[in-house]
Formats: sequence, structure tokens, C-alpha cells
Amino acid sequence: MSFSYNEALATDVSRVRFNTGLTQNLPGVLTDEAITGLVTLHGTWQGAVAAIYRRRAADLAQSATSTTTTDGSQTYSPAELRELADHWDRVA
Repeated sequence: MSFSYNEALATDVSRVRFNTGLTQNLPGVLTDEAITGLVTLHGTWQGAVAAIYRRRAADLAQSATSTTTTDGSQTYSPAELRELADHWDRVA
């Protein structure tokens, strides 16, 4: 299981990490392999971003009222996460 992030956003994995706030190697953060699998499953890195936001919204709806990105820079409600997922679905 590996973790990589390149600030030049030269790879799909880095693009997904940047757009989901998963840029720090912390416990519970998706592995490169999981992100690559999502890109393959959804056809584009944008589709993978949408899938991650949908999953976060579903998890959050069952447990709390908001979530904060791994770097602490942004807090989202479940509805906001669903809106982000819808945006990335349109982009994909």
C-alpha cells in the first residue's frame, strides 16, 4: 500500500488527492492503489473525485453533522459533499 502526492499534479492520483484534500499521509487516507482503482472504475480522475465525495457524504450522514478535510482547511456538511460530488460528476 503506497501513498504519493506530487504538487505539480502530474498524475491522476495527485489530481484526486488535491481535489479531495487527501494530500497528507495520515491513518485512514486512501492508498494510491485505491485511488487508481476508483479512476479505473469511474473512467476519469474527476469521476473518482465525485465517488470519494459521495462516499464521504454517505458516511457523514450516518455519523455526524460535518467533516473536516485531512489538512483541517475546510469543513463540509453532507449536503455540501453531495453538491461537490454532483459537480465532479458533471465535469467527468
